[in-house]
Amino acid sequence: SIDDDTDTVALETGGRIMVLEQSNGMLHVNYSDRLLKMIREVRQLSSLGLAIPAKIAKTCANGEKYYRYGVTLKQIAHFYNTVDQQMLPCQQVR
Repeated sequence: SIDDDTDTVALETGGRIMVLEQSNGMLHVNYSDRLLKMIREVRQLSSLGLAIPAKIAKTCANGEKYYRYGVTLKQIAHFYNTVDQQMLPCQQVR
């Protein structure tokens, strides 16, 4: 639900944006994939001329402030988490 701050669609602006897991060294971005999907869908629906409920529009407007950063950070985290798989054997530290 849009009103539920604990829901994964809600945008948390006071927490950590990135977390490095000590157990496996994976970097995770705390930007909701569901919020990203909702922003994209609202853009598409708006471009078709459909009316968007005010609460959803407000949530998307708030999320869009950070949208570009969220997408970029997710790309950076993906690169960080997979760089060892992309390296040539001659580039790896032995």
